[in-house]
Amino acid sequence: MSFSQAVSGLNAASAGLDSIGNNIANSATNGFKGATTSFADMFAGSGVGLGVNVAAVTQNFKDGSITRTDRPTDVAISGNGFFRVQDANGDIYYSRDGQFIRDKSGNLVNNQGMIVTGYPASVDNKGNVAIQSGGVPEALNIPTDMMDAKASDMAKLTINLNSEDNPKTFDPDNPDIPGSYNFSTTMTAFDSQGNTHEISVYFVKTDDNKWTAYAKDANDKKAVKLGDMTFDGNGRLSTPADAKFPFDYKGLNGANNGTLQVDLNNTRQQKVSESSVSAIDVNGYPAGEYTNFKIEDNGLIVANYSNQQKRVVGQVALSAFANPNGLVSQGGNVWASSNASGNPINGVPGVGQFGNLTSGALESSNVDMSQELINMIVMQRNYQSNAQTIKTQDQMLQTMVNLR
Repeated sequence: MSFSQAVSGLNAASAGLDSIGNNIANSATNGFKGATTSFADMFAGSGVGLGVNVAAVTQNFKDGSITRTDRPTDVAISGNGFFRVQDANGDIYYSRDGQFIRDKSGNLVNNQGMIVTGYPASVDNKGNVAIQSGGVPEALNIPTDMMDAKASDMAKLTINLNSEDNPKTFDPDNPDIPGSYNFSTTMTAFDSQGNTHEISVYFVKTDDNKWTAYAKDANDKKAVKLGDMTFDGNGRLSTPADAKFPFDYKGLNGANNGTLQVDLNNTRQQKVSESSVSAIDVNGYPAGEYTNFKIEDNGLIVANYSNQQKRVVGQVALSAFANPNGLVSQGGNVWASSNASGNPINGVPGVGQFGNLTSGALESSNVDMSQELINMIVMQRNYQSNAQTIKTQDQMLQTMVNLR
C-alpha cells in the first residue's frame, strides 16, 4: 500500500508543478489568471489512507495590475466582467485580454481574430447618436464611411463694444469702405455640402447706447441688416430681449441654402481701448474622412475623422457569471461558459455589477512570481519526500527478501 500512496503523491506533486509551471510561463500573458492545484486524500475502510489525488485546478480571478500602453484600441477591465468575443463559427467565448485591433473588414477583433461583441450605435436624422443596449450583444464593426457635412445654423458671438466710439454711417451696398463701421469680425460657416462661407459681421454705432449689426457672406457683395441693439446705463444689452438674428446664406455648388441664427446676447458696451471679440462659436462642419478610432473608459467606440469631428459607433459589452471558476479555459486567452459557471449576464462597463475600463492600457497577468517560486520549492520537496517513501519501502522489502 505504501507504494501506491507514494506514487499518488508523486502524481499529485507533478500535477502541482504543472500548474506552477503554466503560471510562470504565462506571467507576461495579458489577462492571464493563475491557477492553483487542490488536493484531496483517498481513504479506505481499513482506516489507512490510500494516498492523494487532484481534487481540482482552481483559477484565481483577482485583478491583474493595469499597464499603460497608450494604444487607443487597448482597454483593461478593473473589477467584475469579461469581454465577450465570437469566433468564425459564431461560438461565444470570454476574455480579459483587451488588446484589440480593427481587421480589414472593419470588425473589432482580438489577437486571435475573434470578433468583439457589444451594442451598435444608431444615428437619427438630426445626427443624434443612441446606443442600442439591452439586447443580445452583436459583432462590433467600425465603419470607414465618410462623415457627411453638417450645415451651420447657429453662431454665438461674444462682443465687447467701445462706448467711446463715434456714430458711423454704414452703406450696406459698399460694406467694406474703411471708416463706415465701428467694428467687424469674421466667422466661418458651412453649407449642406461642406462648402466654406466666410461671414463678416459689422457693428455700427448709431447713437449713445445704440448699435446696429449687419452681416455679409464673402460670396455676396452686399451686407444685410441683422438688427438693432440698445444697451442700458450699465452697458448691458436691454433690447431686444433675445438678440438672435437670422442670416440667410446661399449654398454653393448645388448645396442647399441655409439660415444662420446669429446670437449676440453676450454683446456688451463698455469704455475700452477698442472694440474686440472674446469668443465665436459656430456649429456645423465640412465632410470628413475616417482616420482612426479609440475605445473610451466607458466602452464607447469613438471614430475620428479628418474634419476634427468624432462619432460614437458602438459600445463594448461585458459579461459576468455567478461562478467564474466554472468557466472552462480554451487557450488563446479565452474561456467558455459551462453549467458550473451559470448563464452569462450581459451589460456595459461601470454599470451595476460590471467593472470599469481603462483606455490605453492592458490588464497584466495576475501571477505573483515570488509566490510561484516558493510554491515550486514546496512542491519539489513534496515530490522528493514521496520518492523517499518509495525508496524506504523498497529497502524494507529487500530486507524481507534477504531473510533466510
